[in-house]
Amino acid sequence: MQVIYYVEVNLLCIIILLMLRFSQASNRNKLSADMILFNWLIVVTIVMCASEMVSGVLRGKVFPTARAILGTSNLIYIESLVFVSYLWMVYVDIRLKNAAGNSPAKRLVWAIPLIAFTILALSNPFTDFLFSLDSNNLYSRGSLVFVHWIVSWFYLIAATIKTISRVAHVKDKLKRREIIPLLYFIIAPSLSGLVQTFCYGVSISQVGIMLSIVLLYLLNQRSLILTDALTGLNNRRALDNYIANIASSNEISQLFMFMLDLDHFKTINDRYGHVAGDLALQKTADILKSLSKGTDSRLYICRFGGDEFLIVAKGCDEEEAQSIKDRICIGFDEASRNRGDFSLHASIGTSEGICSSAEDIQRLIVLADKQMYIAKNTAKQL
Repeated sequence: MQVIYYVEVNLLCIIILLMLRFSQASNRNKLSADMILFNWLIVVTIVMCASEMVSGVLRGKVFPTARAILGTSNLIYIESLVFVSYLWMVYVDIRLKNAAGNSPAKRLVWAIPLIAFTILALSNPFTDFLFSLDSNNLYSRGSLVFVHWIVSWFYLIAATIKTISRVAHVKDKLKRREIIPLLYFIIAPSLSGLVQTFCYGVSISQVGIMLSIVLLYLLNQRSLILTDALTGLNNRRALDNYIANIASSNEISQLFMFMLDLDHFKTINDRYGHVAGDLALQKTADILKSLSKGTDSRLYICRFGGDEFLIVAKGCDEEEAQSIKDRICIGFDEASRNRGDFSLHASIGTSEGICSSAEDIQRLIVLADKQMYIAKNTAKQL
C-alpha cells in the first residue's frame, strides 16, 4: 500500500510538471532570465519526485544493488530540496530586479550554505550524518538531519523577507501587483514541510513545491494574458476586467479619464523604423508608470491600442487631475530632451464623472477619446 502511495503521488507530480515544462518549451521566443530559472525549478523538482519514488518503491527491499540505489536516491532527494530552495531565492532576486543580489559574487556568497550542505551530503555514505540504512534497507534520520531543514528554510525565508521588504518599499501599484504573488510560493512548501518534519514517514515536501510551481505558473499565465507584452502595462482585456469589477462593486465612484495618443507616431515608424516606434511606446509606458509615485489616487494605466494609452484615476479631485496631466507633459518634455533622434509628444484628452455602471465608465472613455482628438487637431493648427 505504501509503495502505491509513493508511485501515485510522485508520478502525478512528475506528469503535471512535465506538462508545464513542455508548455514552456513550446514558446520559441528567447526566454528571460526569470523563466530560465523557473524551468530549472521544474526540472529539479521532477528529479526530486523521481528520486523519492525510487526510494519509496525500494524501501525495505534487499537485493545486491538495492542499498546503493536507495542511498543514491535519498541523497538526490534531500539535495534537490535544498537546491530548489536556493533556485527559488535566485528566482525571487531576478523577479525583484535586485542587481546586487544577482551579481556573480553575491550569488556565490548566497550559495555557501548550499555548497556546505552538498559537501555534507556527499560525505553521508561514510558518516551517516544525514541518514542511514539498516540491514533491511530501512531509512533512519541521522544526527545532523536538522542541517537539511535549516538550509532549506533559510533560503525560503530569505526569499520571503526580500519580497516583503520590496512590497513595503514599492509605491508603484503596478509593480507591487507583480511582486505580491511571489509571497504565495512559500505557503504550500511550508505546510508540507512542517508535516514531513513532524510526521516521520510522511513524504509530501515535493507535493507542496509542485503545487507552488503550478500556482506560480498560473499566475504568470494570467499576467501574460492581461499584460501588454511590449510595454508591461495592462491591456484591453485587463481594462474590461477592471471596468467589470468597478461596476459589480455597487459603489458610486468619481473617476477622471486621461486618453493619451502619441503625436507623429507614424512618422517615427516610417523615418526611424519600427524598433524606434517600439522604444517610443516603451518610453511612454515608463512615463505613465512613474505617475503612481507622486499621487495618493488609485491609478489604472493601460495600453488602449496602438499608440493610445488610458489612465483611470479614482479618488482624485480636479487639482490632482491637473497635476497628473502636468506631470505627463513634463515627462514627455524630459524624454524628448534626452533623446538625440526623435522627440516624443502626446495629445491628451480628459473627462470626469460619477460612475456606478460599466456604461458610465465607457461613456467617460469615449468622451476622453473625443477630447484627445480635439487636442490633437488643435495642435496641428498651431
